[in-house]
Amino acid sequence: MELTTLLNKFRTLFKSDSLRGRILQGGGVLTIGSFAENLLRFIRNIILARLLAPDAFGLMATIMAIAAAAEAFAEVGLTQSIIQNKKGADKEFLNVIWWFSTFRGTFLYIIVFFAAPFIADFLNKPEATLILRIALIVILLRGLISPKIYLLQKELKFTRWVLLTQSASILGIVAAITSAFYLRNVWALVLGYVAETFLIFLFSYIFYPHIPKLQINLSHAKDIMSFSRKVFGLPILMVLYSQVDNFVIGKVISLSTLGLYYLARSLSNMSTTIFSKISAVFLPAFSLIQDDKVKLKKSLLQLTEIIATLGLPFLTFLIVYARPILTLIYSPELNTIAIPFSICCIFSFLYLLSVLIMNVAFATGNPDQFRQASLVRTIVFLILLYPATKYFGLIGAALSALFSMCLAIIIQIRYLKILLNINVLEYSGFFVKGIKYSLIVLIPGIVVTTFVPLHKLSAVALGAFFCIMAWCFGLVNLIRYKKELI
Repeated sequence: MELTTLLNKFRTLFKSDSLRGRILQGGGVLTIGSFAENLLRFIRNIILARLLAPDAFGLMATIMAIAAAAEAFAEVGLTQSIIQNKKGADKEFLNVIWWFSTFRGTFLYIIVFFAAPFIADFLNKPEATLILRIALIVILLRGLISPKIYLLQKELKFTRWVLLTQSASILGIVAAITSAFYLRNVWALVLGYVAETFLIFLFSYIFYPHIPKLQINLSHAKDIMSFSRKVFGLPILMVLYSQVDNFVIGKVISLSTLGLYYLARSLSNMSTTIFSKISAVFLPAFSLIQDDKVKLKKSLLQLTEIIATLGLPFLTFLIVYARPILTLIYSPELNTIAIPFSICCIFSFLYLLSVLIMNVAFATGNPDQFRQASLVRTIVFLILLYPATKYFGLIGAALSALFSMCLAIIIQIRYLKILLNINVLEYSGFFVKGIKYSLIVLIPGIVVTTFVPLHKLSAVALGAFFCIMAWCFGLVNLIRYKKELI
């Protein structure tokens, strides 16, 4: 009876136009859309792993790292400024954003266009110059996207956002898979990559057109620059942390090894990627309650509890069954990097927590307060990465990322004490329950993988069953206390 009452309350809340209702609706749409997109990317990787050589994935990983690095060095939080600023929907405000974004994208593409030969020489692939110049046109296209589409996030209209972005993603994935059957080389990945960005650019003007004006509102420009000064440096630190290992592994070991690492890391990052897109609902939601620190604190802690309750059992499943999972999904060749894959899974879980905390920082207009955490994380990672990769291979590279992320989380929790009066015990207490539910996966998993010689498919299926059991117990606990978000 209690469950029926709670479900009826849930349906009423879902249909309501209240803040909680809109957030629940947006979160649901983003969850479905992100899951569908990542499922397709997952299927794409399975198919392409059987059609393309590992070094094709290694080169593509490097290209995406270059694009991310170039954009990060000129990233000043334009999208976040639209969402966070109370005047973000004004036409004059969006006009300033468009000019900033267009200049930034054009300037960056000119730089990478002329730098392409030198990058190709660094990778010991002089023939990759044309590939780089074509693939990196995504930088220009992203700069030209109509800023009006970001109002969909600000106004919590996530159904439209998902339809626009996910349609482009799906068509890009289909283009990559289709072309791979004919090209059988890295050009298939490049085609899908560029097609996806071009379609988002095209759809943005078809459905949410913006006509730029030469007149710049100086007041809005001042507000944007003020916010940008607080943001500046964070994207650079983030991209150095998230992408530099692609360059080091590709150079120190090989592009083929980088390709294997890319496939394994993509799998470990699936939950992170889905959550990162779902978290788009958190920034505007937190922004709406940015002045109510008590409510903001409660919302952050409740979301943290959900991540711990559901995330830790899944993390345990991925680690315990790493070898059969990699062998089943890709090939026996990936079985050799089960340990780096497991380390990447732990990193991904911690990254989820970090993203949630950063959303609170951006929503309250205090991203600069968390720059120290990103700075420490990046410096430690850069110091450890090269020697760790050189002497310990992929395990060393993965451990470098994990160790530095642990330091960053510690610093972020310290800042939560200042920002929202959250202490370490209060924050970490939620993980005890998550660890308890993880034992449902861990104990039988160790027994099965150690003493019972099961086929890889049977082993993964059994592990998934235990993981679902752990989720059920966790969800029952959450429902029992009728947790509500925001």
